[in-house]
Amino acid sequence: MLVQGPNRSEARQVKLGDIVTVGSDTKKRLGWTLGKIIGMFPGKDGCIRVVKLKTTGGEIVRPVQRLFPLELNNDDPIIFSVRDPVPSDKDIKILNSENSDCEKKTRSGRKVIINLSII
Repeated sequence: MLVQGPNRSEARQVKLGDIVTVGSDTKKRLGWTLGKIIGMFPGKDGCIRVVKLKTTGGEIVRPVQRLFPLELNNDDPIIFSVRDPVPSDKDIKILNSENSDCEKKTRSGRKVIINLSII
């Protein structure tokens, strides 16, 4: 006779500050809310079974089985990439001087010349 030990899966290790999606049976996956773990409640055996989350609607308490961690936590640095450089004031003045006379059309199709150097 073979005796097996308890199956304890440690795939869902959550920490304080983790960002998770809160699963719901009544909503589609796109409608699940995001939350940040702000508190943890361990069971008698020391395993964390319930966590307290901060969401946009307030604070809620949910079991770990209903949480799906994102590959993002609070400690990760946020990297912003700038695709188009922001024009400086010098570049804007050059553009304004080149286009000092601007021609626009009204709704009726009449051409109107606007002198931008006056404005």
